[in-house]
Amino acid sequence: MAARFGSVKTIKMRVGALPLCPTNALRHNVTWSVDGLINEYCNPCEIVFDGKPILVPALEGRESVMIDGVAFEAFNTSGGLGTLTETLAGKVRNMSYKTL
Repeated sequence: MAARFGSVKTIKMRVGALPLCPTNALRHNVTWSVDGLINEYCNPCEIVFDGKPILVPALEGRESVMIDGVAFEAFNTSGGLGTLTETLAGKVRNMSYKTL
């Protein structure tokens, strides 16, 4: 969708396995492999900041997100942007991917 525009100021991708009926204190479901968790939470995260791709630490960049009156925290996670930093190079000023 962003490719349709000449330029985009900000793209924020926020993801998470948030169950409709949570059964634990974290209000989260584990639906992926341990290898995937290690990749997402241990490897550097690529983002675009002020038009330049940079690497930032995983589990930093905390922000608060409210969904249906429930507060969540989102943090940088690795791998989510895939090839978007190259695909949208020069077209997006800020882009990030975080997991709730």
